[in-house]
Amino acid sequence: MPRLTKNTKNLSNIRKNAKKKFKTLYNSNKLYKYISSYINMTDINQVNNVVDNEMIYFINNNIKDINKIEYIYKKYKDTMNIDKKAIKSRISEINNYRKVLKELVKQPIIKQRTKEWFDARENRLTASDLHDAIQDKKISDMIAKKKAKITKDNTNYNSIKALKWGTMFEPMASRIYSEVNGNVNIYEFGLICDPQNEHFGASPDGINELGIMIEIKCPYSRKIVDGYIPEKYLMQIQGQLAVCNLNECDYIECMFIALEESEYMEEFANNKDVNVKHGIIAEYISGSGEYTYLYSDGSDINKTANDNIKDIRNKIDTFNENPENNNYKFYKFTYWKLDKINTQRVLFNKSNWEDINTKIHIFWEKVERFKLLPVERIRFINDDDDD
Repeated sequence: MPRLTKNTKNLSNIRKNAKKKFKTLYNSNKLYKYISSYINMTDINQVNNVVDNEMIYFINNNIKDINKIEYIYKKYKDTMNIDKKAIKSRISEINNYRKVLKELVKQPIIKQRTKEWFDARENRLTASDLHDAIQDKKISDMIAKKKAKITKDNTNYNSIKALKWGTMFEPMASRIYSEVNGNVNIYEFGLICDPQNEHFGASPDGINELGIMIEIKCPYSRKIVDGYIPEKYLMQIQGQLAVCNLNECDYIECMFIALEESEYMEEFANNKDVNVKHGIIAEYISGSGEYTYLYSDGSDINKTANDNIKDIRNKIDTFNENPENNNYKFYKFTYWKLDKINTQRVLFNKSNWEDINTKIHIFWEKVERFKLLPVERIRFINDDDDD
């Protein structure tokens, strides 16, 4: 599992002093988390990663009749700095996250592009627009006018390469994240409305079985830099965590490379020893210009190009046999391989969110004022950011 995105210094001396001076407090379950803030964060992160991986294994294999704390402690005590209190604390966190997830799953899903989905978005600022809505006045006004329905935007978003690329590869990024994290199950959600703010909502890319949210970005050209997350995405994540009442999110960036058919065949035709995730996407386009995608099964490094070709052709045959898909025409194949995946853990900042939530209310007051203005027509302004 990923490490926390937080700058840490060597706190070994502080750790020793804290243990010596606050021995009684350290042994208190109630204050364990507080004291942990003085302990080397690397140790804590390693413990959390170990516990997370083991919990995924327990869940996937339906293992219940086991003392999880003792099992994990005995398995790792000789190879890393780990103690039972840290294990217990992390398991408790995960159990709480899973309770929240259980309630979220019960909520009716507002499916994308349905009338209910459009209606819900029209009356809410969504987390993906949060940064621009409260930080940049020019773009904020543009978003507010759209929400006020005084702006007619005729932009063809499918023509924006970065957006199309991100949409097409998001399912592959989610699949790969699951595979590299013990095949953890990922729950998908539509738009989730904030129970605390009627004018705010979020559409997380998913929440894994441990109750940890995931946010996926597949850059079209932007470089992936470990330790760096663009400010607008950080704020988007904060909004999503707030709406879902969760505390942790894995920010996942995947750099995919599109290959020519000949390149793909040369690299993956018969070699099952190439340690690279890869696959094939069949792109279809409707009469109205909407894309839909078919994906070869899995991105197993042991699968050959021929395995994926056979699989995608079976998917195409099934798709074409369905009369509901008569409006779609085959567009092209995209052959791909994964160049890089980087995952960073982001924590919810409750104190900062209180200020952001106030700004959301101020933004919506602007929307209400704009509803009194005449209708305009604008063109989409690309902010040069690519997902």
